[in-house]
Amino acid sequence: MELTALGPCEIWSVVGFILTKICICGLAASLSGRLSILLTSDSFYPPKGGGDLSLRILARHLSERGHSVGVAYFGRADPDFATTALDYPFPVRGLWPRHMVIRRILNRNLKKALDEHNPDVVITQQMALSPTVDASHERGIPVIVLLRGVDLLCLGSFWSGAEKRCDYRCIGCEDAGCMLVQYPLFRREITRIRSSLRLAEVVVSNSEYTRRTLRSIVGVESYVLNPPVERVAEGGRVRESGSVLFVSPVRHKGVDIAIELSRRLKNEHFIFAGRTRKSIAREIGRLSNVDYIPWVLDMGSCYSASKLVIVPSVIPEGYGRVCAEAQSHGLPCAVSAIGALPETVGDAGDVVQNHRDVDSWVEVVGRYSDPDYVREKSQKALAKASDLTTHDEHTAAIEALIKNLIANRRT
Repeated sequence: MELTALGPCEIWSVVGFILTKICICGLAASLSGRLSILLTSDSFYPPKGGGDLSLRILARHLSERGHSVGVAYFGRADPDFATTALDYPFPVRGLWPRHMVIRRILNRNLKKALDEHNPDVVITQQMALSPTVDASHERGIPVIVLLRGVDLLCLGSFWSGAEKRCDYRCIGCEDAGCMLVQYPLFRREITRIRSSLRLAEVVVSNSEYTRRTLRSIVGVESYVLNPPVERVAEGGRVRESGSVLFVSPVRHKGVDIAIELSRRLKNEHFIFAGRTRKSIAREIGRLSNVDYIPWVLDMGSCYSASKLVIVPSVIPEGYGRVCAEAQSHGLPCAVSAIGALPETVGDAGDVVQNHRDVDSWVEVVGRYSDPDYVREKSQKALAKASDLTTHDEHTAAIEALIKNLIANRRT
C-alpha cells in the first residue's frame, strides 16, 4: 500500500474528524448511562470504619453497573479500582489538625486526579469534602456530598448530646471541653466546610438527625439516605437468650459505661468486640464475665451468640450502623438517647434517656433477663430489618441522583 503525505489542511480535517467521533462517543456513553465517577475520601483502603466500607461497596456496585469508577484518598492502592492513593507526610494527632493537613494535601493532588479520571461527577465524604468541592467547581464538575455524621460541624462533636443551634462561640460551651486548644484551627476549617456544603449540588445525609442538624446550623437542605446494610438470609432469627454484645470498646462509644455495667450485672455474660487502647484492654481482661475479641473479621459469630446489643455512645451517632446490622440478625438494641440512635432502633429495643447514668443502663439491660421480653423485642428487630436499605437499593438511589444532576445541568 502506498502512503501519501498529508498537507496541513488535510491533517486538521482528520484531527477534527477524530475529535468529533470522540465527543459523539462520549455523549453516547453518557446518554446510555455509562459515566465516569470519581470518589474522594480521607480513607478508603484499607477501610477504617463503616463509612469507608459503605463507600467501597458503593464503588464496586457502580462499577458493576458499567460506570468507570476512580478513587482518591489516603491509604494503600486498592487493587480493585483506579486509585490515587496519597500518604500522610507525618503522623497527625487531633481532628482539626488532621483536617487541615488532609485539606492541604488534597488541594495539591486533586487537580491531577480530576485530570486523570476526567469525571462526569464527583462523590465525596467527610474530611475530603471541602477540597473536593473547591477543586471540582473550578472545573465545572458537579459534586455529591455524602454526610456520614455531624462531627465535622462542631468543635467538640456535640459531646453533650443535646440538639441545639450552634453559634460557634465555643468558649464556655460544654461540648468544646479540652478541644478548645484546637479552636483557632477549627474556626478556619469550619468556614471552608460550611462554604463547601453550600456550594455542593447535592448533599446526602445518613439520617433525619443529620439532616436536622445540617439544616439548623449550616442552613443546607439534604436528602436522607440511610447507609446500606446487607440483609442476612440465614442467621436472622428470634432470640430468647445469649450474651450482651458491645462493639468498639473506646471512650466515645461509652466503654466506661459498658465496663461498669458488666461489673454490676455479674449474672450476665458480655462480649466486647473491637480494637481499643492497651489500658482499656487490660481493664476489660480483669472482668470475669466478659469475653474480649480485639479483632473481628466477621461479626456474624458475635451476633449469633448474643441476645442484645448495647450502644452506650456518649456523643451523637450519625446513624447507628451496628444497630442496623444487629436488627438484620434479629437482635434488639439498647441505645443512648442521642443522635440518630433512637430513630435507627425505633421500637426494636430500648432507649436510655439518661445515657450517662449507669443505674439507668442497669435497669434497661436487666429487662433482657426475661426470655419473653427478649423474644418480643427480637421479633420487632426482625420486622424492622425488612425495611433496611440494601446495597443495591442504595446504589440505585445514588445513581438516580447522579443522572438527575447531570440531566439538569444540560438543560
